[in-house]
Amino acid sequence: YQTMLVFVPAEYMTLDEDGNASFTDASVGGYTAETAPIVFQNGNGGWRSGAPKAPEYADALKAGMVYVSCGSRSRDASGEDGTPTGKAPTPVADLKAGVIAVRANADVIPGDKDKMISVGASGGGQMSSALGATGNMEAYYPYLYEAGAIGVTYDEATDTYQSEYDDSVYAAMCYCPIADIDNADLAYAWFRYDSTKNEDGTINLRSGSFYDVTLQNISDALNAMLATQDDPEGYLSDAYGDTSEWLQTNADGTYAVTDLAKFITGTNLVRNKDIPGFDVLDLSAENDAFGKKEDTAVHFSASIAGLLQDNYEEYAKLDGFDAEQVDAYIDNALTGEEAAYIADQTYLVNGTRIMLDVAAGTQTADIAKYWRTRNGTAATKARRQAHS
Repeated sequence: YQTMLVFVPAEYMTLDEDGNASFTDASVGGYTAETAPIVFQNGNGGWRSGAPKAPEYADALKAGMVYVSCGSRSRDASGEDGTPTGKAPTPVADLKAGVIAVRANADVIPGDKDKMISVGASGGGQMSSALGATGNMEAYYPYLYEAGAIGVTYDEATDTYQSEYDDSVYAAMCYCPIADIDNADLAYAWFRYDSTKNEDGTINLRSGSFYDVTLQNISDALNAMLATQDDPEGYLSDAYGDTSEWLQTNADGTYAVTDLAKFITGTNLVRNKDIPGFDVLDLSAENDAFGKKEDTAVHFSASIAGLLQDNYEEYAKLDGFDAEQVDAYIDNALTGEEAAYIADQTYLVNGTRIMLDVAAGTQTADIAKYWRTRNGTAATKARRQAHS
């Protein structure tokens, strides 16, 4: 996994009779060997280890960009003795080591090293967001040193680490990222909640400024997509049928999503995870990404652990309540000896929290200048083929 493949437009390089490569002055898509942006792709979908592969976005090469497919260990990686070797934040540390390797080999790898664009999807989107948020963050240096990253050294006398190279990226492209793993289960429960009120009808769980912004974001995305259609009304009708319960037409001809629950139902969004779905009671989801090497899997969601602790007596009355599972959840993620260690792991792969802390002045990191996240609902076969 700790390898990479580098793909370069052939026009940028030439070989002499001995097979030695050198850069040319050729231009592709307005770029040259010196100015071409570098697409830095990871393969960590499902929080799995990623091995280098052929370019997923071949058009990047045709457009004159350099393409790097970078491998990295993750929760399914293990040593010869079966000991896990990819616990968080190892995936991001390995990707950072790849970024460093590109910069350390600037004499043989073309492209603008100040224009590296991290790309990943789902669990890989999470890694892309963490890579974009943690540029040159010193908390990563011990992990980089352990991973064998080029130019990262340890001074035993001062117990400090140093890095010779910049490990930040210029931009982060994140497809459906789990960008706040600490609160992912709370967010998923809120998004997928099937009722808007408590039984007594007093509390609307989907009210407030965050709910309004969520609807606005969905509306903006819908309008941007419909702007590409010759017949927006026809597209909506073909894709979703009757939209009257969740969609209204504005005076300017744009559309506004008015109800999240009915939007979810009307667009046939499938709930593909239970609640909780990332840190589950039986430790069968992303739980093996955290904990120490000797831990098979642990709980990591302090927010869910807090709910279990605060409502323990009430939950204990419910059918199916498993005290052993719930106690282990609270111990791992909140009160036990490993809770602080696990919290540090989740923090280092939580791009959202890190960026908020940088903004607040409590954390130091060089954050990617540009960001794009892509979260979709559905796509027709024709649009999927066009995207491919």
